[in-house]
Amino acid sequence: MELFPLIILAAGKSSRMGVPKGLLEWQGQSWLEEQLSRFALAGGSYAVVVLGYQIENYQQQLPWVTGHINNWKQHQESGLCLGIAVNPDPARGMFSSLQIGIHAILNRLSLNHKGSFVLPIDVPAPEARIWTKLQEVLLTQTAEVSLPRFDDEKRGHPVLLSQSFSKRLLLLEPHQRLDYEIAKLGKDEVHFSDFLDHADLNLNTPNDWNQFKISQTKI
Repeated sequence: MELFPLIILAAGKSSRMGVPKGLLEWQGQSWLEEQLSRFALAGGSYAVVVLGYQIENYQQQLPWVTGHINNWKQHQESGLCLGIAVNPDPARGMFSSLQIGIHAILNRLSLNHKGSFVLPIDVPAPEARIWTKLQEVLLTQTAEVSLPRFDDEKRGHPVLLSQSFSKRLLLLEPHQRLDYEIAKLGKDEVHFSDFLDHADLNLNTPNDWNQFKISQTKI
């Protein structure tokens, strides 16, 4: 997993949630810290978080954030080598944040990685087996993108992009969409791994968040 860093996209307004999603409280810590810890528990070593809107709130509520801006170092809570990248114009859209995250990883890791996981802050990080299966694809096949698929048809997260495909994304305009760019690839360039016992969630609203918390307490 050290060959596959994680990009967490958390630069959005969180307008439907009403508060920054990464700052939602989860069992005594922030949701951002929970996401990082889940990746670390799955075997991850490196991560970059892309912030934009409401970065001041992140800095106020999570004092460690400021020290990681454009500065890769160990994150005490998760143990990851973590950097924070800032999107200066998040109104351009999520793809622009993805490009900033890719750029940060290429600057930090150069050729020492095979690809990058991408996870929006509002999608709960899955269990270790899903990360492991996705990265096995890029290690053993020639695919450019490795995706989970749930219920035989629903694409999910995280998305794993090869280093070569990531570099190609940097050449595009920042208003593009990742799913559109993946759709342009050939069938042999995109690999789906099926997971029939996992649901992909998007925590966009307070109701989504409350229902997710209830579902987790029942496990």
